[in-house]
Amino acid sequence: MEIDTHDVIEAASSKWNFIKLNPGLVGGHCIGVDPYYLIQKAQVYGVLPRIMSAARHLNDGMGEYVANQTIKLMNKKGVLVKDAKILILGITFKENCPDIRNTKVVDIYHTLKEFTDNIIIYDPWADADLVRKEYDIEITNVLPENESFDAAILAVSHNEFSKLNLKSLMKENSVIYDVKGFLDRGLNKDFIEWYVQLNDYVEERTNIYNYMENNKLQDPFFQQVFKPIVAERRKELEKEGKTLNILADTKKKTDKAT
Repeated sequence: MEIDTHDVIEAASSKWNFIKLNPGLVGGHCIGVDPYYLIQKAQVYGVLPRIMSAARHLNDGMGEYVANQTIKLMNKKGVLVKDAKILILGITFKENCPDIRNTKVVDIYHTLKEFTDNIIIYDPWADADLVRKEYDIEITNVLPENESFDAAILAVSHNEFSKLNLKSLMKENSVIYDVKGFLDRGLNKDFIEWYVQLNDYVEERTNIYNYMENNKLQDPFFQQVFKPIVAERRKELEKEGKTLNILADTKKKTDKAT
């Protein structure tokens, strides 16, 4: 459908009481850690906070998801990941601050590290010594000169990154994965992989749905929200002569994996 998440958010922002939140990696303590205290305490009293647990399950896996999606795009473009040079922009858990607590950029790094050692993390805000101490990862506060990259992942939307001529840093056949939807859309629409469009939305919510199903976490509210999305997508595909059987397809993948 080519619906851009950020266009939807901007449209929704026209409503006076809309709380504007943008997609991205969820780190830090407020959302990334503190909910687990409430989840644990609720379980002590025999209450299972299903939506909160499912949300944490999804968000905790997004670093690995971003890395894997980047690798898939590189493979589609014929970029040999083993020899690829990858630039990660940002390591702090949010923009324009030096805080690196519980940053999910680390998950992106470790997932990519399984495929290539040629990874540079550039963050003008983070303390390189502290990152080395906390995560045993080397970063740079200065963008390397005379370097060209096969892939770049914009993980944190620091203001400094808006001034980068990112395209000039990339090789001709390369991938830019814009996690925050922060880069100029005029950079090259075919050049940027926009994060969390409708199909990704349905896919990720499907994973939550199946996680809940597999763990017998029946939540009427969640199913009420999710099922209409699937039904609408099924109708659209039927008009194109296609079918959608998400749960069955997911089960096949799970069976194959086991």
